[in-house]
Amino acid sequence: MTSASFANKLNILFILIVTLVWACLYLPNIRTSPAWYGDEGLALTAGLNLAHGIPVHGSFWNTFWNPYAPYQPFYEFCIGWAARLTGGDILGARLVNSFFALITALIITFYGRRVLGFIFSLCAALIFLTFEQSVIHFRWIFTHNLIALGYALAFIGLSGNIKTKSNIIAGIGLGISALALPLSIYGLIAAALLRIRHPRSWLPVCGPYVFVTFSSLALGFGLYPKQGFIWSDLVETFRFYVEASRENGGGFKFFENISIFFLQDAFHAFGFLMFLICLRGKAFAIGFGGLLISFLLLQNRQNLTVFYYQAVILTPLLAMAYGYGLRKIFLMVRRAGFQSKIFLRVSMSIPFVIAGFSFFTILPSSLKGTLKTRIDFWTTQSNQEVESAADWINSRTTPEDLVICHQNIAWLLHARTADYLQAATWQGLSTWPFKRPLRKDQFRFEPKLDAAKFAVIADIDQRWTINQPSIPNLIQIFESEKWPLVWSGANYRVLQNPRFFSSQNSTK
Repeated sequence: MTSASFANKLNILFILIVTLVWACLYLPNIRTSPAWYGDEGLALTAGLNLAHGIPVHGSFWNTFWNPYAPYQPFYEFCIGWAARLTGGDILGARLVNSFFALITALIITFYGRRVLGFIFSLCAALIFLTFEQSVIHFRWIFTHNLIALGYALAFIGLSGNIKTKSNIIAGIGLGISALALPLSIYGLIAAALLRIRHPRSWLPVCGPYVFVTFSSLALGFGLYPKQGFIWSDLVETFRFYVEASRENGGGFKFFENISIFFLQDAFHAFGFLMFLICLRGKAFAIGFGGLLISFLLLQNRQNLTVFYYQAVILTPLLAMAYGYGLRKIFLMVRRAGFQSKIFLRVSMSIPFVIAGFSFFTILPSSLKGTLKTRIDFWTTQSNQEVESAADWINSRTTPEDLVICHQNIAWLLHARTADYLQAATWQGLSTWPFKRPLRKDQFRFEPKLDAAKFAVIADIDQRWTINQPSIPNLIQIFESEKWPLVWSGANYRVLQNPRFFSSQNSTK
């Protein structure tokens, strides 16, 4: 057998291993496990609307740059069409995000060889795939999953010797990350600093990101050239992030955020050390990029240990840092004179043991559909109940009716929908994230409570929405105007506007 044919067979074996691990951990019960989360519904409703040619977030026109949800058009369109292929269901969009995990793992396995070597690139891919937070978050619908994919490609390309081809591939990776969310700019900053002394690299590395971003801005302007919604949205988005940085990262809070994040468990603590090891050698870009992106991310975020979804952009970098760090340690041990075959084999098996332990720890939850998340309190408490409530509402509404509800149920409804935050800003009230109320002409339709046929008070509304500024005043209207309860479950209540009420409606 020639070395080429042997290598090809190994490549096929690696693909099978990675795909099998991915399929076991990411596909079983993917529609319902983990439980549906609000940001998923928000992205899904926007994606479904865009796939039907209507760029809106519920009741207001979407420029893709409003702080409410600055999800970029490619990501929204991608998950929207995937959902349409599954009958408008969340399943299609979740499958797309799970495929991002598979693609990321394959990038690490094969392109990562230029930095990690033949075996340790596979180790890194398996560590990435079997990490609990990767399994959970790449089943959810999050723009951050696409950023993670782009970062894996970008920072492998930025590692090792500077070559035109690797610069182009790194640029493609950064361009992919820009297709998801403005937060991806953290990777651009790291890449620009890594190539600042090499002007010839600037265009291939940074050009795709700049092109994608300006294309999105041009689309946001082109959709509403006369109204100019894009400018006010950009101002509000900038203000939103500046205020978040001032509130959550000022003074010693910045260092506190970093220490809390990296000391949350052994995986992250050792991951920080692995980033430091990467700073010496071919993986410098991975170590530098991982550390800088962590610092930029944590300077205005205190709660990433719980709301981990933004930190998921670091997961491929952490996994690759593990791969490179363990490889360096193995080579150091071998150079120190430990040449025993048994010892070397045991040393080589350590990263596979790490991945194997993670795999068999989380596999039962994947197969049973019982994945537990750190934010279970804020997820849908019963997917079945939401679908029952949606069926009840759909049987009593038309596409022209208005329902005030959270996105956790909005994507299942056939009527027009808007949440309580949109209803508040329509009334000129200040709430999150609309500190300054949206302009009236930015609304596609009026999300007025008195025009709604039904209002849904969901579990997430009781646990989060009602705590936002001005929202309690809206909720009180239901009591003062005596909106009757027409459907109820353990976590959901459906109220009907009195002027639409008829004796035929019954409470469950």
